[in-house]
Amino acid sequence: MTLDGTIWAIFLFIGASVLIAAAFVLILSLCYHKIHDALTARNTRSAYRANEIRSSSAFSALVKREFKRLLTCPAYLLNGLSGTLLLLLAGIALLFINVQESFSQMQLPIGNTAELAYAGFGIFIFCAGISCPSASALSLEGNSRGQLFVLPVSVRKILLAKAMPTFLINVAAGYISSIIFCLKIEADLLGWVMFLISVPLFCAFIAIFGIFLNLKFPKYDWTTEMQAVKQSIPVMIAVFGSMILGFAAIFLGILVGFWIVLILDVICIACSIICWLYFKNVRLYV
Repeated sequence: MTLDGTIWAIFLFIGASVLIAAAFVLILSLCYHKIHDALTARNTRSAYRANEIRSSSAFSALVKREFKRLLTCPAYLLNGLSGTLLLLLAGIALLFINVQESFSQMQLPIGNTAELAYAGFGIFIFCAGISCPSASALSLEGNSRGQLFVLPVSVRKILLAKAMPTFLINVAAGYISSIIFCLKIEADLLGWVMFLISVPLFCAFIAIFGIFLNLKFPKYDWTTEMQAVKQSIPVMIAVFGSMILGFAAIFLGILVGFWIVLILDVICIACSIICWLYFKNVRLYV
């Protein structure tokens, strides 16, 4: 399967994917806000439900706050989305490349390009891993962190809200580039299913693990935002760790194929669950 004759359909899909990702966050905020306004009217019989909706509304407001911070802070935006932009640019460039012909010209021993799907997942790990705004999301609160920490919202919800931009942005970019990649290399069914499942799993892991690192190594004493988003321990661990893991996944994907992806998926699930359980007993102090 190639892109001949279907180029406009692919561009249409890319546009639709971006719009869906943006609409998801917008609808999430708008719906909860309207429900909150409706149920917080004076009605003693619905007091308990109002409290539940108030909690959810607080979470959506926190997520919206994180996106606003990301989009209004140039250093945070550039550092946090560099890998995501690289992934999208690579996917767009791939639209105009004949993969089989390119490997033939480079005299590389690739017989079936479908086998590249597992190595391609390593490229996704590399790009998505270095795009980890959550690794500095907590540090950016700086001296004003007391205003956030005293909110009547559970610590888990605060940390999850800070992880959501990393997860949503990487998932959207990951699916767009993965679809283009699978079409170009003519991936088999297993390759398609692998990307469908593995992309959100790794995005969830890197988002939650980034917050975990920032929780363990916060940097609140910064004087410029660049120090928090580029020179902190959590960011360096996330970036260099993802680089090493990405290159290893590319190499092992060529050697052992599907099994390395399966192992990484299991590791991502296990680490995400461990971090989530750890967040239950975390306390945030000013």
